[in-house]
Amino acid sequence: MITLIWVLYLSLLLVLCIYLVYLIYRLWPVVRYAKQPLPFIPIPAYIAKAIAQLPELAGKQRIVDLGCGRGHLLLAIRKYHPTAELFGVEYNQKLIRNMNRVQITQGDMFTYDISHVDAIVGWWVPKFC
Repeated sequence: MITLIWVLYLSLLLVLCIYLVYLIYRLWPVVRYAKQPLPFIPIPAYIAKAIAQLPELAGKQRIVDLGCGRGHLLLAIRKYHPTAELFGVEYNQKLIRNMNRVQITQGDMFTYDISHVDAIVGWWVPKFC
């Protein structure tokens, strides 16, 4: 009986350790970039796909993602709107990557000129007043 309790205890401990490693893996980008004015929160793939399929984006030719991070939302939009011209604005230069047919500029989302775009998208963007 005591051995069964120890096996259950060790099994539970192993599951908790695995879950802790998973949480650290998922939260590492948040912790790593938390010193920025706005923290980097990676966008889940299913949310990027849902935003990319929004009917409000249909027919838009110039779309900007304010605070684009690594550009995952822009890549999802590219799949559903292949002819649109996509722009990304990211403050953290370490997150900017060169991507095909997507222009990402280092800059501040609060001062970026949006007069030349048809639609603005974003993930985890603070409320604008």
